[in-house]
Amino acid sequence: MIPKAIGSTRNLSGFKPVLLNENQKSFIVDPKVFIVWSLCNGKNTLEDIEVKFSNKLGLEKGDDHGVDIQAVISSLQRIGLIERSAMMMEN
Repeated sequence: MIPKAIGSTRNLSGFKPVLLNENQKSFIVDPKVFIVWSLCNGKNTLEDIEVKFSNKLGLEKGDDHGVDIQAVISSLQRIGLIERSAMMMEN
């Protein structure tokens, strides 16, 4: 399964991004959650997202900096900000 971000962004609330789901409900999220959401483009696999997240934050391989990406994606899906695509990446 390949996650795809849905919804939109709104102006920042202080230093935290605000995401709107398709029902226009807004959610103030941690910047790390915003990075995960932005990497869910319907093409990146979970592994791709983990690697790109680490690269973006300058982390060593395996250092998640306290972020469980799969749990973040599941939470975002529950609140209507992620959909899971059955599309599989071609090599």
